Amino acid sequence: MKKHYFLAGLLLSMPVFAWAWSAPALDLPSPRNLIIFTVAGMVGMLAHFYKKKMRGEIAGNLADYLVRDHADATLLMLLTFAGTAATMWLTGQLVMSDGALIALAFNSGWAIDSGVNKGAGA
Repeated sequence: MKKHYFLAGLLLSMPVFAWAWSAPALDLPSPRNLIIFTVAGMVGMLAHFYKKKMRGEIAGNLADYLVRDHADATLLMLLTFAGTAATMWLTGQLVMSDGALIALAFNSGWAIDSGVNKGAGA
């Protein structure tokens, strides 16, 4: 459990280092891109839940999966995604077409949920 929080803290500090590295040439993209990235990433996380639910890999509803079964894994998943979004925004990597941005965010949310938040088995 303690190792997860250390990892989350390390991941959350990465945007600060990225910002400090690129501060002289910092020209942040529109917050609109960050909002699109965040919403599409959350949809990707929810889609991963429904995929696992349809396959019978998890039991219970969304609240059981996110909060009751493994709250620490859910927190780590959200912190990891927040660190990813902040790093990409602060380094100017979210400057792309809306379609590419949505696809990248959806896949990022899906992959982070798949890798971090396991939930209880069926």
